[in-house]
Amino acid sequence: MSKESLDRLLRDNQTDWPWWLAYSTRDPKNEIQPLFDVEEEAVRYALEKRRAEFSAGRDAAHAALTLTGCRPISVPMGKDHAPIWPKDKVGSITHTDNVCLAVAASSHHAQSIGVDVENLTPIANSYISKVAKPEEIDFVGGAPSLAALRIFSMKEAGFKAQYYLSKRNLEFDELKVTTGGLLFKHAVPPFPQNFLLPIRQWANYGLCLSLCVISPQGQNKCRTPW
Repeated sequence: MSKESLDRLLRDNQTDWPWWLAYSTRDPKNEIQPLFDVEEEAVRYALEKRRAEFSAGRDAAHAALTLTGCRPISVPMGKDHAPIWPKDKVGSITHTDNVCLAVAASSHHAQSIGVDVENLTPIANSYISKVAKPEEIDFVGGAPSLAALRIFSMKEAGFKAQYYLSKRNLEFDELKVTTGGLLFKHAVPPFPQNFLLPIRQWANYGLCLSLCVISPQGQNKCRTPW
């Protein structure tokens, strides 16, 4: 789906969106502002499609950071390929083939953030069991292939948010869908077993958007996303 679809989805849900969380969207097929040298170096030898997505994501990140009061600054790519956010800022970047979204905030509002956007299309039946357990599909409800897509997006947002603190890549079966978000099935330092990663999710206009925010105090409470 298009950037216009994502912009509309975000506008429609401003009452549920954290007031302190800045965001910006970009179309990777459109011309964007030049990258900082350290960002350009990260994709110097990348294929054109990857360069376009990376550039649009970083351009959106620059804009989102500016909205938090940050001066123009680079968002380098770490050795683990994750964005390196400026001191006292946190953020996340996501994209489909047609749209990029970056979110950013001051670190006194959140320890970490994860965002994910997906085209709202059914997941192949052969892939459903890799993403979610049958009880998770039942919990979300609706057609299993679309429920799996929504769970995939939830977990992608959760993966990003927790990785910023744990530096651990998780498997889909290490997080469990529950009321309000995702539970750790076992301890992943600094997260104890059964720690709740809160998820907010919106689906409309052909897109599924998921957001995970880990608060500074670790007291994660948010409304159920379905």
